Amino acid sequence: MIVIGAGRLGTALSIRAREADVPCQLVTREVGWDLLDGEPGTPVLVAARAGDLPGLLGLLPVHRRDDLVLVQDGMLRPWLVEHGLARVTRGVLTVAVDERGDRGVVGRRSACWGVHAAAAARWLGALGVPAEELVWSRFVAREVERLIWISTFGLLCERFDLTVAEVCRAHSEVLPPLVGELSRVCRRSMGIDFPLVDLLERLVGFALTVGSSRPDLADREWTNDWFSHTARARRVGIPLHDDLLAAVDQA
Repeated sequence: MIVIGAGRLGTALSIRAREADVPCQLVTREVGWDLLDGEPGTPVLVAARAGDLPGLLGLLPVHRRDDLVLVQDGMLRPWLVEHGLARVTRGVLTVAVDERGDRGVVGRRSACWGVHAAAAARWLGALGVPAEELVWSRFVAREVERLIWISTFGLLCERFDLTVAEVCRAHSEVLPPLVGELSRVCRRSMGIDFPLVDLLERLVGFALTVGSSRPDLADREWTNDWFSHTARARRVGIPLHDDLLAAVDQA
């Protein structure tokens, strides 16, 4: 597997691949781009952050774009459609990496969809990151659930200067109404509906599994800002979310 990005996630995958004696060729900012000059047909996993995607797109050979496997958090679909990438392989990785150089903590089974989904799932599984290929409808549900998780805990960790586990313990009363607001936006805009009790159980369960993780708002254009804009467009009230976001901006 060719992996673009030597940040926290890309490095963690590289470490796991080395430990498992699984092929992994890491492309950094400075080296490895010649690996993409080969013939198309083999997957290229992009482990950079969502905010880095626009810059990376210009560096990628056009003939390899269909081989991309994108595993970024956030609502990527509008951007993918705009850039003719709606059919690229996607992944939702439930792996938390606190610091660059860590191998990461794995939560529930990760999900993949697209032409290279099976190959990506096999490769991740060999690294000790269990993954499965899903049909589109099931993948979308997993994608939306991850979007709600990162938007909820990224916001609360930033607002209260806590880890995800600390948020669960110290601010458990905020989680149901906040998750409920974000769920309503997803239901209104995409028709994705989750029973709130079950969704909260999964979101909190993953947070406690990766307890020391502390997601931030660095990619909020793809997460919390998407919720704010979509809520206004769909006339869905999310006052708690927007008040918390305003408090972060004013801090």
